[in-house]
Amino acid sequence: WAEVRDDGNIERVQAIIYPPSYQPPVNSEELGSGPPPITLQERGNNEYAGLYGAFEEAGAYRVLIYALDDDGLSSPVKSITFNNGSRLFLPLIQK
Repeated sequence: WAEVRDDGNIERVQAIIYPPSYQPPVNSEELGSGPPPITLQERGNNEYAGLYGAFEEAGAYRVLIYALDDDGLSSPVKSITFNNGSRLFLPLIQK
């Protein structure tokens, strides 16, 4: 989910999710071939959310979130990275 504020109306909030295996294109002809955006739905209180059920790979996912308002202006892109499937190993403590 994302919190989005604007002095007018928000037209659209979208997220693009890049899985760990994503490799950016090597030539300019393929630049538009990334993952499709997911439209986030308004939940109220300036919050927008969406469901994505394809977190199937272990590793670092990169999520880009942006909004468009009714004046045609785009927000700065917010980038978030998180790890899926990571394990935390703690030392064994015995008494």
